[in-house]
Amino acid sequence: MARVTRTRWCLLALLLVGVISLAYTKQGIAETPPAPTGVSWNPNVNCVPVVTTFENMMGTNLNSFNGGLLAGSQYATYNLKYFDQNGTGSFQPGDPVVYDINNNGVADVTAGKNDQFYSTVTSGSADRSLSTSPSSLVSGSLVGKPLKTEPRLKYIDGSTTAYYNTTNGSWDAGEQNIGETVVFDANDNSVVVVEIRGVYPVVWDYTLEDCASVFNGINGGGNFTTRLCDSSGNMQTFGIHGDCGGVIHTACGHRIHFEIDMDWQAKGWCGPASSYCNNSTLSQNVASGSSGGSTSIDVQGFIYWDPTEVTTPGHNYSGWELHPFTAWRLSASLATTIEDSANNPVASIMAGTAVHDTAIISEGSGVYTGTVTYSLFTGPTCAGTGTIVGGPVTVTNGIVPNSASQSFNTAGSFSWSAVYSGDANNNGADSPCEPLTVNPSITVNFAFSPIKPALGQKVAFSGSATGGTPPYVSWTWNFGDDSPPSFEATIVHSYSKPGSYTVQLTVTDSTGINATSASTITILENRTILGLDRTFFYEMITSLGVAVATTALGLHWKRTRRHLDSTA
Repeated sequence: MARVTRTRWCLLALLLVGVISLAYTKQGIAETPPAPTGVSWNPNVNCVPVVTTFENMMGTNLNSFNGGLLAGSQYATYNLKYFDQNGTGSFQPGDPVVYDINNNGVADVTAGKNDQFYSTVTSGSADRSLSTSPSSLVSGSLVGKPLKTEPRLKYIDGSTTAYYNTTNGSWDAGEQNIGETVVFDANDNSVVVVEIRGVYPVVWDYTLEDCASVFNGINGGGNFTTRLCDSSGNMQTFGIHGDCGGVIHTACGHRIHFEIDMDWQAKGWCGPASSYCNNSTLSQNVASGSSGGSTSIDVQGFIYWDPTEVTTPGHNYSGWELHPFTAWRLSASLATTIEDSANNPVASIMAGTAVHDTAIISEGSGVYTGTVTYSLFTGPTCAGTGTIVGGPVTVTNGIVPNSASQSFNTAGSFSWSAVYSGDANNNGADSPCEPLTVNPSITVNFAFSPIKPALGQKVAFSGSATGGTPPYVSWTWNFGDDSPPSFEATIVHSYSKPGSYTVQLTVTDSTGINATSASTITILENRTILGLDRTFFYEMITSLGVAVATTALGLHWKRTRRHLDSTA
């Protein structure tokens, strides 16, 4: 029952396609492993998208402008519909099949665009041939009849040696022409919705077109409350440089047209009010086609081939489209930061310092598994082959462990980068390159005088530095007494309380690297010794000697009647 429900919703989505209808096949299922599948981000599209690439869609079969051809693609499509003559609600043997050239959901005749009618057979076999050629143009009672989309109506291109595989419904070349066989592919291994990761919208073809105030006829008609337009443009594989148009065609094979359909906007399935298919915010990520883009996005949509656009530069010289375009999101991205042992971000360090790299994954599905590999390069641009630091780390619950710590004992220019492996729901991602400058070590010293200063006495401090990268732009003194720091190489300072203090001098060079030197200074309390000034007492002992000084002190005591004690 779940499969039936999903199919019903998917077919409902197929109806709301504005000016297109969709029939899809996938080639090579039996010969190649199944493509990975994603989850629809648009809740109105209950189809399982196949994860693929623009290049995989177009293959190597390109025209002279590098635009993708329908021939040989596993996603080839055409506007085959049927008239439900018995009102059964589904295709039955004998129902007329029509090649709806102008794709309006009506069997009609338009000058130069006559819908072609394919006769059918009554065979009930699983995969059955309906006709080898149109029996006629649409005429008679068939004119004006409504046509229904049936994804299992496909054709074999008879213009070359064609084949039809009843397992996967594939063919080898060309466009549908009179004389080719139409087949009902009962197995229907069709690709309806695709998910393409790592692309970006191209600015020069981001346009508004096909404006209307009514639903397309295939979607039942009816008025919009507001006139709306298709938002259209081109998507290009992220990181691919070059343009597609004029005389430059290098990017045509990496680019596809897309349209956010007005009918979908009118339905509320896309548009500015949508968080998953917002055509207003999408335009904020547009970048120049020759730049390779600056913001990577992931997209989902229905595949469609428009035969009227195969020679149009603005359509990349290819009929391929994502139409309707159903959803987009920012691709998973990886950001890294070099940190020191205290987890402070650093861009330059002193030789002998150890650092590590950190990484954060964001955007994409919001839930991440896989691995991250950190690499270290010689030089500032992450060029060449890097050295993996510590091996890949496993992403657990979206958390990326830090890299192993790395010590730099010699000066020079280095750089770090990281690579996210991606997982079933996210593309892989490379982090931006982070340059790291390792500077020569700095040696800092200072001296002060007097060595044993008295309380309140001025002390002269003089700093010096060698190494690093002169000039030294900052000299910062911390005198250890809660006084404001000073910022000169030579400074005078005095202390208001006795005691021992740790003095620190930090010198910073022109690259921002710093080093610190520390020393202890003792401030003696202002006391007299035996009634004498302390400094005078020390000087007397030093200059006269102990014996002479003792005699002199004895005479002093007799005269003053002082005892052998000290007073403040």
